[in-house]
Amino acid sequence: MGKILKSNMNISKIYVVVLLITSSCSLSAQVTFNSLKDVFDYADKHEVSIQNALINERIAAAKAKQTKSQLYPQITGSAGYNDNISLQPTLVPANIFNSSAPAGEYKKYKFGKKYISDATVALQWNILDFQKNLAVKMASNEIKTSKWSTASSKWNTYMNLASGYYSILITRKSMDFYKENVKNADLLLNSGLNKYNKGLISKDVLDRTTIQQINALKELHAAESSLQKLVCQLQGDLTINDEIVIADNVDKHVNTETDLYFETVHPDIKYKESVLNYNQLQLKQAKALNYPSLSLTYQYQYNWAADRLMDYANAISYNTQFIGVKLSIPLFTGFHNKYKRKEAQWSVRQAQYNLDATRIAREKEDEMLKIDYLQSKQNYEDESRVLSLQQDADSKINDKYQKGVISLDERLDKYQDLLNEQNNYIKSMGNYLIAQYQVYIRHINF
Repeated sequence: MGKILKSNMNISKIYVVVLLITSSCSLSAQVTFNSLKDVFDYADKHEVSIQNALINERIAAAKAKQTKSQLYPQITGSAGYNDNISLQPTLVPANIFNSSAPAGEYKKYKFGKKYISDATVALQWNILDFQKNLAVKMASNEIKTSKWSTASSKWNTYMNLASGYYSILITRKSMDFYKENVKNADLLLNSGLNKYNKGLISKDVLDRTTIQQINALKELHAAESSLQKLVCQLQGDLTINDEIVIADNVDKHVNTETDLYFETVHPDIKYKESVLNYNQLQLKQAKALNYPSLSLTYQYQYNWAADRLMDYANAISYNTQFIGVKLSIPLFTGFHNKYKRKEAQWSVRQAQYNLDATRIAREKEDEMLKIDYLQSKQNYEDESRVLSLQQDADSKINDKYQKGVISLDERLDKYQDLLNEQNNYIKSMGNYLIAQYQVYIRHINF
């Protein structure tokens, strides 16, 4: 009888602890999820890997605009000031200013002004530049690659979150069985103690009943610890410090109809296609290294020359301007361009190989997923029927035990059959729900 009271006290302590935790948590903020979609929506706004991927998208978009801006004309303005501390002398034949001066005689003269100021506007425009044009296309492709990289990140995150979410639901479902098993084990132990005190059963049978009760408590405690860890794991995955409340029930998900025809393309395939396109553009860019380029240059400069600093009123002013066109043709680059093309060709071949392999792998994964879903659903339905039959049979066996038709030892043997079937049922439910959420995620159009 003391063991029964001790076990009951242990259960009471568990409920008190859970009540205290619930009460303390209710005072803090809560995040409530009514469905798996709610979890995904929250992850899209807060989960770290998804947020990093979205930031990479914005970075790629900014780089694309930066690259495209290189196609526009570059206009620069500048202003200068020179103080000619000493004017450079120039040798001039003396007979220019004095006809009687002997030939070969030179005089030193200084030309120019001490202070020179200028203002310049220059325009540089690459009218024809295959490298920059292809760089713009590559930057645009990088935006698509970044987008599909985000989709792949979401895919992996969703799979991880769904696994934790359904594990919580399944664990809570299993705890319903374990709590009932603890009650039944307490009743059997109480009955066993009465029979033992009356000398109707042996010590071995009583010990077996006690072991049954201890194991039932162990399973319940293990499930409670597992549930706490699963909730903590989900909080960590979603970067949540607040309490998580899952207002969902596993029974809502086990009888739903699911479409096994997948219209959406897996994000990994889209990502590999984008990588292939990028490498193909790289190959075009490598080939374009031997193409000519054409640029236009224009410059306008206004100058002031004066003998005194900042004396623009008496300064001599003049302007100069020019326009130029430059055609550049690469003739020999030391075989650099040749090997650059070969490198790009191998990159294209590698990307194509990865794309083909990914397509086949994902197609086979889809086929296996359909097989797993149908098989796990059938197994779950079968186990549900078996569990229902086993529960009915155990109820009848318990009635026989209560009437004294069968012994406690036989009652424990038959009760173990129910426990085994409960485990089979929980396992089949887990496999079915795993396949179900994988199908659900597969239908998402990323």
